[in-house]
Amino acid sequence: MLVEVEASARLQHPAIATFYEAGDADGETFIAMEFVRGPTLRERLKDGPVPFGEALSITRCLLEALAHAHASGLVHRDIKPENVVLVEPTFAKLLDFGIAVPLSAGVDAPRAGTIGYLAPEQAAGGPLDARTDVFQVGLVLYEMLTGQPAFQGGTPLERFEAAMAGATELTSLDEVRMPAAISGIVRRALAREPQARYDSAAAFLRDLRGLDGGLPSASMPSVVAVTDFENRSDNASLDWLESALAESIRSDLAGLTNVTVIPQQRLVPALAEPGASEPADPVAASLRLGCGWLVRGELDASRGTELRIVARLVEVATGRVQATHEVLGGLESLFDLQRSLARALSSELSGVAVSAGAGSIRSTAIEAHEYFTRARLLIEGFGKGSLEDARHLLEQAIAVDERHVGALAALTTTHGLRAIASPNAADYESAIAYADRALAIDPRHVSSWVWRAYALSALGRHAEAETSVGNALDIDPYDTEALYFAAGVQLFWREPPHVREALVLLRRAVERDDSRGMWWLALGTAHACVGNDREALYSFTRALRLESTPSRFNTAGAAAYTGETLRRMHRLEEARTAAFDGLEATERSDHAYRDTFRAHALTVIGRIALDQRNAGAAEAAFQQVLAQARGRPQPRACGHFVVQALCGLARATEQPSLLDEARRLFESRDTFNFAPFYGALDADALIELAHAAGALGRHDDANGWLALARDAGAAGRLALGPS
Repeated sequence: MLVEVEASARLQHPAIATFYEAGDADGETFIAMEFVRGPTLRERLKDGPVPFGEALSITRCLLEALAHAHASGLVHRDIKPENVVLVEPTFAKLLDFGIAVPLSAGVDAPRAGTIGYLAPEQAAGGPLDARTDVFQVGLVLYEMLTGQPAFQGGTPLERFEAAMAGATELTSLDEVRMPAAISGIVRRALAREPQARYDSAAAFLRDLRGLDGGLPSASMPSVVAVTDFENRSDNASLDWLESALAESIRSDLAGLTNVTVIPQQRLVPALAEPGASEPADPVAASLRLGCGWLVRGELDASRGTELRIVARLVEVATGRVQATHEVLGGLESLFDLQRSLARALSSELSGVAVSAGAGSIRSTAIEAHEYFTRARLLIEGFGKGSLEDARHLLEQAIAVDERHVGALAALTTTHGLRAIASPNAADYESAIAYADRALAIDPRHVSSWVWRAYALSALGRHAEAETSVGNALDIDPYDTEALYFAAGVQLFWREPPHVREALVLLRRAVERDDSRGMWWLALGTAHACVGNDREALYSFTRALRLESTPSRFNTAGAAAYTGETLRRMHRLEEARTAAFDGLEATERSDHAYRDTFRAHALTVIGRIALDQRNAGAAEAAFQQVLAQARGRPQPRACGHFVVQALCGLARATEQPSLLDEARRLFESRDTFNFAPFYGALDADALIELAHAAGALGRHDDANGWLALARDAGAAGRLALGPS
């Protein structure tokens, strides 16, 4: 079980069934995986051999999947038709990494596999490596082409003995109508001695690619990474173009059907190998991320006023350059040059010509785009000061070019986020107005729909917000911001909350982009609601780790969320340390949610003190929450934390009047901001009201509030009852 969980969690590739979660339910251990619709290859083989073109495409899917698995340090060692599902005739997914072992395990790996599909060294108990998987793919390819297993025998023992001897029956290949080269490829993959085989899935794939010109599969989704371009000139004033070119190409490719673009926030950490003085090889990093393709390039202005930009499309699994495109022109024609590159790359990936007018890149002023690029980097920092600086830059951008869609959409974001600490309707209305301006120019601009939804929800216009985020997902079902906000609709605004639906959306979000701390914070909260404490702890820990990295939309105080989870797991000393770490992190941050995170950390510290029977420490923590709220009553979720603090104080001081005040505030929602947040849902307040009522002997009230908490989506957290 542990091996399967750890192995599956590492792998993210279009040709590998996605792992979602593992846990225990009703005494049964479970693993939740993607449901892959389609027949198995075994079922398909009942109809006879697979046509050559389809067999080749299926094999390429398996080899690309294995190249990713091997780069992640795993050997599958049980590749067989039963573990291959045909999503489409030319697109297959590999299942069941349950007996996968680390590449480093070597001879110490337990012997496992399926009789009839064992490599000779596997049958003999010898060391395993990537060549073991290569052999098994060769067996599957042979069986697809001929309709017969390569290891003959009427009984399992006979097939096992054939595997031990490496006695593959390959004569049937000669009867199949196919290119002559394929016979030699299959025979090399099925060589008895590992050293005579292809030494990697990539090498096997490279020879197969030679049969079809190396074009992308028409049916398997293309996952693409785009690295920053390299400024090869001595003109440092052009350095900003390195990321601007990459971002423009990402934006254009993201609009293609069947293409997923890896966010830069996932690629950057993959390029920064711990302890290395130089960045990791982009091809190797992209392979570990499950990419099929990488776009990399350079720019050069050493020819006077002429700018030369080169983009290369690299097949990640083999390292082969599929195509190189070069454009030349003056700096004033930069955006025409970008458009030409994006159009050429789009044609390569989609397999069809893209018209000159396609794509979202327009001829905007260089100055406006430079303002926009600088502002985007500031927004990702999530600091209150940096958001203001970004807003000023973006206003300069649209002063130069009032139709710059990216800048208009980014102004939607900055106006929405700057209102977090001091909510006001004017900021949210401005955000909506900027989004509407962007969408009037480009109705398919996903980010504008997403942040428009954020502003609408903040104004209480939840039905419109849901429609807006739904539009974003209709345009791009894989956009992680859209998935995150759609989950927020389910978690925050549904009555009762649809926690299971939120979980599905958030798993998809972190599957696509695991570099955003707020995504993990949301996922941890959803797990906590249904009582998945181990999964919640894992998610909050992922958010915490990201706080020390320069990634987008980080948290500031995720340690306090791990502290609350540890408290529920009765690990009180660990919980206390984590909660104080979270408080310290919020104190030194300039995060837009600083006050919200600080209030949460203090309420957690107070609850831990109560569980440790330290009423004085609990009272001190809860009083700090109230003091902050009296001075700044409008930061997001402030009211929820006031209710929680009053409930904690009622328990610490045994004063029923404090519980009554908490109840009045919760029901009236006056004085303070009661917008929901992580750790500040209605269910959280109801549980604390129930705990306080139970501690004060008001058991009917306690039971009533627990029932309401259950209805509010916290059924998985009620087993402990009031503490």
